This record gives sequence, structure tokens and C-alpha cells, in this order.
Amino acid sequence: MQIIQKLFAYVCLTVTTGLVLIQVAPVFAQGFPSKPIKLVLPYPPGGSLDVFARALADGLRPLVNQTVVVENKPGAGGTIAGAYVAQSPNDGYTLFVADVGPLTMARAIYKSQGFDSVKDLDPITLGSFATLTVAVNPSLRAKTVKDLIALAKAQPKKINFSSAGSGTIIHMAGELFKFMAGVELQHVAYKGGGAAATALMSGEVQVGFPSLPSILQLAQAGKVRILAVTQAKRSTLAPEIPTVAEAGVPGYEVVQWQAIVAPKGTPKDVISRLNKDIVTVLNKPDVKARLATQGLDVATSTPGELGTMMQSEAKKWENVVKRAHISAQ
Repeated sequence: MQIIQKLFAYVCLTVTTGLVLIQVAPVFAQGFPSKPIKLVLPYPPGGSLDVFARALADGLRPLVNQTVVVENKPGAGGTIAGAYVAQSPNDGYTLFVADVGPLTMARAIYKSQGFDSVKDLDPITLGSFATLTVAVNPSLRAKTVKDLIALAKAQPKKINFSSAGSGTIIHMAGELFKFMAGVELQHVAYKGGGAAATALMSGEVQVGFPSLPSILQLAQAGKVRILAVTQAKRSTLAPEIPTVAEAGVPGYEVVQWQAIVAPKGTPKDVISRLNKDIVTVLNKPDVKARLATQGLDVATSTPGELGTMMQSEAKKWENVVKRAHISAQ
């Protein structure tokens, strides 16, 4: 079953689980929290994950009656922030708010990251997801995914695709596309998504895999052409755009999801309390609307469901990393 279909299937189960947690009211969780909670992010301020974390912090403060702060610790593909949280006290007061990159991709790319995102962190809940796109410069004679594949097969390694840096989700989306479509595209890494999008608009590269929210207005202005979205279902932001799977590469799916995790060994009743409160906040209409401005759709889960998904995604991206020979120290 595809990732997003699973996420939506999880919602009803999450609500039921939450009701059970309210009834049992663990003794330890009754005293939690008694001091400020820190949400640690792996990226600088300003991106969609930062907006997500700050919306979560704003909603949590009145619910837990404590200060909730957001701390940005960028660098090394998110491993600096991840290692910091993994090595923090496992009392529920230091949480890692991250996306698919640091939580599943980094463990395969960075050999000395100082922690294992699957083994050294306890899942709390999935938070939201967004889709990437397959986009091309308008000068490229490709109006569909099938057109792009045909051009790439006729010109092996002659067509370039941009990314926000080696090992980023945009890069990995491109590598997965190459494998599944059976084409040879040349990767060109830039310093950030903005630079990658600029290269795509200028024609310095012909193909890109930017997020839909970041590229939609450029497409509407005719500066780029979006061929497909990478998630399994069409996006509500632009329902007229087909998915990669339905446009020519069956089974292709890349989702930029966000989640909240804690240091390994955090008491289960604290995890349950955090899950209940975070799910409550994220499902509020005003929070959903705030996140929608960033192209983020709320999708919560139980801790166990997130843990299973992280393991599955880690294996998926480990295979991509090996096939593409991606590495960083």
C-alpha cells in the first residue's frame, strides 16, 4: 500500500488510541510537563519545516501550560540537530522536529553522523507531508513525463537535473526517477532549493524536482513547466497535474513528510501524552489552514505507525543511496 494511503488510513486508529490514552491517564504523564519543552529543527529559519514547528509550538503552549521553544540547529544534512537530540536526556523535554531527510536518508549517506535515526530516537507522531514535482525548463521539448523519458533515453547523460545539494530529498527524488524510468540524467548540486530553482528557470539545467509550493507560481508565470507531482495522489493545490505514477512511471512515489521524535528510552506514558497533545494541535482547523499555506497537509499517526514507516523509508532510501553511490562524511 502506498505511503499517503497508509497515512490517511491511520487517522481513525490514532483518534481511537487517543481516547484510550485519556481513559488510562498514566501517573507519570500527569506530572508532565513541568518545565519548558524544546523543539529542535535541523534547518535554518524560514522554510516549511520551520513554519510547521512554530505552528506546533504556538498550539502546544496553552495546551501544556508551559513554554515551548523552537531551536534551529542546521548543518550536515540535519545530523547535527539529530545527534543533539539523541544525546539529550530522554525525559520528553527535548524533541526533534524533522523531515524524511534526517530521519531516514541521512543514516545511509553520513557514515559518521553520531546517531542512528531509527535506533536512537523514539517516534511520537507523523505531522504533515508535501509533494515534490517533476519540472522542466520551458525550452525542453517535453510536455509530459513520457516525453521527458523519451528525450533522456535518446540523449543519455545529456540532460541535467538540479538539486538543493547532494543527499537532499530533491536529489534523491531525481535518483529514484532515474532508476525507475530507466534513464540517465546528470545531477548538478546547488546550495539550496532557491539556487536549484533559479538554475532550472535560467535553463542552466533542464530538469528539477522542487516542492510544489515553491515552484507553482513560477509555473503559472510560464517560467517552468510542471509535468507531474511525486506523491501517490494528485495534490489539492493543483489537481490538474498528474502524478508521476499515472504519467508514466508506475509505483514511483516520493513524499516530503515531517514528524516528531524523542530521545530513545523516553517513558512510554510521556510519549503517549506528547502524541495526544501534538495530534490535538495539528488537527485544529486554524493550524491546518496555516500549514496549507506552505503546501503541507496534516497527517498524524500513532508512535508505532511512525516507527514502522521510518524503518520502511530508511530501507527504501538506503537502496537508492547504494545504487547512486551517494556518500558524505
